[in-house]
Amino acid sequence: MTDFNNIINRTGTYSTQWDFIQDRFGRGDLLPFTISDMDIAMPPIMQEAIISRVQHGIFGYTRWNHDDYKGSIVHWYKDSYQANIQESWISYTPNVIYALTRFLDLLDPNHKGVSLITPCYDGFMKILKANKFPLFPIAQSIIEKEYRVDWNKLEDAISQSGAFLLCNPNNPNGYLWTREDLEKIVKTCKKHGVAIISDDIHMDYVYGTKSIIPITTVAEELDYLDKVVIISSASKTFNISGLGGAYVLCPNQKINDTFQFILKEKDSLSSAMALNVLATIVGYTECKPWLEELKAYFYNNLSFVDSYLKTNLPEIKFTIPESTYFAWLDCSGLGLSSEQFQDKLVNKGKVAIMGGTPYQEPKTFLRYNVACPLSKVKEGLERIYLSLK
Repeated sequence: MTDFNNIINRTGTYSTQWDFIQDRFGRGDLLPFTISDMDIAMPPIMQEAIISRVQHGIFGYTRWNHDDYKGSIVHWYKDSYQANIQESWISYTPNVIYALTRFLDLLDPNHKGVSLITPCYDGFMKILKANKFPLFPIAQSIIEKEYRVDWNKLEDAISQSGAFLLCNPNNPNGYLWTREDLEKIVKTCKKHGVAIISDDIHMDYVYGTKSIIPITTVAEELDYLDKVVIISSASKTFNISGLGGAYVLCPNQKINDTFQFILKEKDSLSSAMALNVLATIVGYTECKPWLEELKAYFYNNLSFVDSYLKTNLPEIKFTIPESTYFAWLDCSGLGLSSEQFQDKLVNKGKVAIMGGTPYQEPKTFLRYNVACPLSKVKEGLERIYLSLK
């Protein structure tokens, strides 16, 4: 059993979350729950493999296009999701956002526009704005504590778009797309000839007996594989974002070949990060037991948040999500604007938590990252309480 209660001091490591809090919140003496990485060390087996590789001492140009790397991804999808992924679909990418930008250009070359469901990952908004893609957002509504999509409005948005952008499962609210949801999305996109790009980077944090359904599985059943792309990485799963690297699953061989040409010939980015390739192989072939332990730990963290709020801050509404390691807190019942609430959190409670505004949530929400030891989760909640009381 791994001891996830161990506190690891991350200051002084150039950590975005810990060492550069002031950039976003205006002061550096805050307890952070911001960037979506963990205060948990990578699996011990992975550490040992990386240490051994570092001791080798040579880090020359590194290939990704081989059976060890691609085979580990195929194995992970088959073992975890009963999904049949072909090695020929796989391409390396330096990160998810780079690939997302390139595939938007490939699949919507005229920049007709992108439809998506909100709240959503704030990085989507940044790249769509920077690359001048019109945006057609559809907001999820909360009905009886559950999120719902107005499918008529969604079809209207998709009909105006060149691409549909999915986050599977959804960041920040942890909504787990059902098979029925995904079938509706694929059928609607197929009806209007719209491509689908699915960011699945949080796919491995689903609780209980459920799991994500890769969009390729549904698209294959509905004969729409040629217009579907998945972009993902082992980075969130094993807390290795600092090692760089991600991958693409693109069944359309012509589009995949074009992406690889852009990656190698136009952008000169096809040489992979050596430690990422190794970590992905080890993670996907040897670290599933560690992941299952960590998921149970994070679910306990989410359950503690739920219990604490019900007892101490019932004005803050929270439902334990089916996925991700974020507690998506509805704070609109406090009667404070997002600006007022953040001022109290930062200057009174001295806690840094991302508000809902960057995720296109008009009400006062917090995205509380519980991917850390339980003691930190408890301290953060106590600081929220102090901010308000």
